[in-house]
Amino acid sequence: MAPTSDTGTTHIDGDGDLQVLVGPEKRNFLVCSKVLARASPVFKAMLFSGFRESKPTDGTPWIVTLLEDNFEAAEILFNVTHAQFDRLPSTNLDLRVFYGKLLFADKYDMKRHLPWISLCPLHSLRSKTLVITALRSRYSERLEMRNRSSMC
Repeated sequence: MAPTSDTGTTHIDGDGDLQVLVGPEKRNFLVCSKVLARASPVFKAMLFSGFRESKPTDGTPWIVTLLEDNFEAAEILFNVTHAQFDRLPSTNLDLRVFYGKLLFADKYDMKRHLPWISLCPLHSLRSKTLVITALRSRYSERLEMRNRSSMC
């Protein structure tokens, strides 16, 4: 796990320029905005295209809030994108967290960072099978919708 300061901020990048508050718990992560932008076209647009989440020009701290996301999943993906592989969990993950990682990666278009997913152990093969089945179902529907729209 990443070092945590006295203020409760998890330092994914000690030299980070962006604080990300994740989940209803508002878990605070210090990250590098450029790393997130390179890792995700969604974060790139959010942070560097004039959206509300863009860096404030008045000198106030740069804070982005992602209240709907799972903070455990976010922490894992933040560690992966910042090449902090030694901070990945080495114990079995709860299926909820595992699925949350996949949803987070999908939502922020970070799926290319999922090959490492096999490094995070699950409780059982049955759990992996359930997640893979759910993902196949979810992505097959999306592909089918894309194919239909491209035919028009």
